[in-house]
Amino acid sequence: MKGLDKIRNGRVCYVLVGIHRKVKVMKIAMGETLRELRVNLGWSQKDLAEAAGISEFVASQAENGQRIMPKNAKAIANAFSKAYEREIKPLDIEGLNVR
Repeated sequence: MKGLDKIRNGRVCYVLVGIHRKVKVMKIAMGETLRELRVNLGWSQKDLAEAAGISEFVASQAENGQRIMPKNAKAIANAFSKAYEREIKPLDIEGLNVR
């Protein structure tokens, strides 16, 4: 795993993701921002909204640090949990502002 930088106090989790017979290594740190998690997956805000079952407006609000409903925060965390194949809770997403 050389070459991947340690980030955010060294709390890094490496995840192997199979993509068309290739294995891609993705680094995931506890406390990554919503935008970092989304961009690491190659998702647009629209992709996140569809995966979470929320509106693009709510996805944008969440990413910009505006307050969102707890059910929307949980939906976002669940979408990331499925994509990263590990549990991600709303509290794990830095800057997610829940009412």
